[in-house]
Amino acid sequence: MPVTYYLIDYENTNSKGLKGSGKLKKNDRIFIFYSENASKINLDFLASHGKAKINAIKVPVRKQSLDMHIASYIGFLIGKSREKAVSCKYVIISRDNDYDNIIAFWKKRKIDISRREHISEKNIATQYDKPEYNILEVELFKFFDNQEDTETVINIIEKCTSKVAVNNCLMQKFKNGNLVREIYEIIRPYLDDKS
Repeated sequence: MPVTYYLIDYENTNSKGLKGSGKLKKNDRIFIFYSENASKINLDFLASHGKAKINAIKVPVRKQSLDMHIASYIGFLIGKSREKAVSCKYVIISRDNDYDNIIAFWKKRKIDISRREHISEKNIATQYDKPEYNILEVELFKFFDNQEDTETVINIIEKCTSKVAVNNCLMQKFKNGNLVREIYEIIRPYLDDKS
């Protein structure tokens, strides 16, 4: 029976992230990551979290501390599951889309991973779930031969609302007019929705 791990960014979601936990089964695991900034938990949740096992992990207060601990712990859980040849799902509970790059990294490695705002809702669609971005990502990866620049360009496309803004962001990042023209030729078909 597959195990589902729910890693909750409690500072980001508070008790709302736990919504739907009452329906969890005994093979589900909840890891609540919190710090002193968000250490109060709704006791009603502890009384009604279904049959899932719960672990609370306190992390030090620092910039992006919860994000880094959750990302690290997912890697640990994935390695542990592969060692035991166990089928697992991983769900990050957070409204923070900074996790989407981590999700994309693991999805490329055929890991069943997603992000939600709370346990009971459907997975949040990330930019990497859109089929057109899969094709573009392959094209950009062939061009750059590295994942970091590939993801940077995709993030620029997502963030910018106009073609001019895309071009300006590319120039700011790569600082090479010829390189930006080549990138722009690759991404041009994906900019139809921009003014």
